[in-house]
Amino acid sequence: MVNLLLFLEEGPYRVAVDANLGGHIIEYSINGRNSLAEDKPEIGSTFWPSPQSAWGWPPPYILDKAPYSVAKSEGEILVESAVCQQTGLQVVKRFQLHQGRLTAIYSMRNRGNTAVQYAPWEISRVAGGITFYAGMLEPLSQSTGQVEHINGVYWHSYRPEQQAHHEKVFANGSAGWLANLNNGLLLVKQFEPVPAELTAPGEAEVEIYAHGDKYHTYIEIEQQGVYEVIPPGESIEWQVIWHLTEWHDDTIVAGSTRLVNEVKALLSQYRP
Repeated sequence: MVNLLLFLEEGPYRVAVDANLGGHIIEYSINGRNSLAEDKPEIGSTFWPSPQSAWGWPPPYILDKAPYSVAKSEGEILVESAVCQQTGLQVVKRFQLHQGRLTAIYSMRNRGNTAVQYAPWEISRVAGGITFYAGMLEPLSQSTGQVEHINGVYWHSYRPEQQAHHEKVFANGSAGWLANLNNGLLLVKQFEPVPAELTAPGEAEVEIYAHGDKYHTYIEIEQQGVYEVIPPGESIEWQVIWHLTEWHDDTIVAGSTRLVNEVKALLSQYRP
């Protein structure tokens, strides 16, 4: 198989996309330090149609891990999946790097003969750390992971040695961002908030999955868009903005006002 690693570079920032691995973002780094998980069983950031109940498990291979074709790789990265017979979808991913921010634009095209209904879903694996988001609503009842609610922000601290099982948090009513601090890197994902009534059935706007194997540690920071009908031959598009900065403080704990203020500062530098 031909090596299809595609790169975007700007100053201290670098993005790598593996077209042979489902068009995954496998690197978003600053000064050579990658914010995404690099060790198996799961690496990088992927994209699925939501809800999971539409396809069960594992995710559709054609969309998740099969090779994507490269439509463009100069100045930006544009990759396309084959058509997934299971869902009727073709996924197109466009990536751009500007002023250190990674813009990910996902399209779901309905290549079938009947209308389908899905929400876009970005799943980003990081090695661990503390994950947090501002929210107006309590996590949903199906949540099995624990969060702390402090001053309008929900905090999840990954402690795999204390988990007996995999855990997951489901939440709606976010402020349109989801952040992770791990090993001195602050990663923030920015997206359009989704009203609770427009989320996919059984899913949520923000989800945090904590892998419960202390020998293979990682978490997934996930967010979803609007659950909507896609007529035959048409598509829906969804954008996520990633921000990354170094954070030189090893004493951060849940509830840190400084950390929340840093997220807000990063977000204030970008206006859609």
